[in-house]
Amino acid sequence: MFGYNGFDLLDPKILDDIPRLEVEKKMSIADLYALFAKEFVSVFPSLWF
Repeated sequence: MFGYNGFDLLDPKILDDIPRLEVEKKMSIADLYALFAKEFVSVFPSLWF
């Protein structure tokens, strides 16, 4: 039980279907905020409009 991480409870197909953000190490906080805001609004528009 010590080595159990819980990931076997998820269907791997679900993880494959999740869109991924393209984050780079050299991005500033402002760049990360803009990227996240753009992606979040496109995924959850009902929360913003």
